[in-house]
Amino acid sequence: MPVVYVQYTDNEYADLIHKAKEEGLPLSLYIRKVTLGDSEFVLCYKELLKRIDTKSIGTHFSLRDIFNTDWMKISKGVRLALGRQFFKEVDEGNVSRVISDGADSAKVQWYKIVENNDKSEEKC
Repeated sequence: MPVVYVQYTDNEYADLIHKAKEEGLPLSLYIRKVTLGDSEFVLCYKELLKRIDTKSIGTHFSLRDIFNTDWMKISKGVRLALGRQFFKEVDEGNVSRVISDGADSAKVQWYKIVENNDKSEEKC
């Protein structure tokens, strides 16, 4: 996958971060959305966050569970990219109320809805 490097001033970068947070997107997805429009990936990521918000504390889930029958309607490349991006965002603590709950023997990543995803409280 090609990678593009762009340099911003401190003020431009701060503005981008602010706008990305307003959209509820990680910075890289916000830049992708602004430059390419609402791609399948961006739309699926937003839908993922929206569906997660409806889940109650203690819910154990995979991305496939969240999308249910819609999962197979998403192109394979987008499903894979969505999984990587979501794992990264959860791992960095950027997705509220969600923690990683490990992978199973089929290498499916599982997550859990918690009251507080403060990384210091994640492990007991």
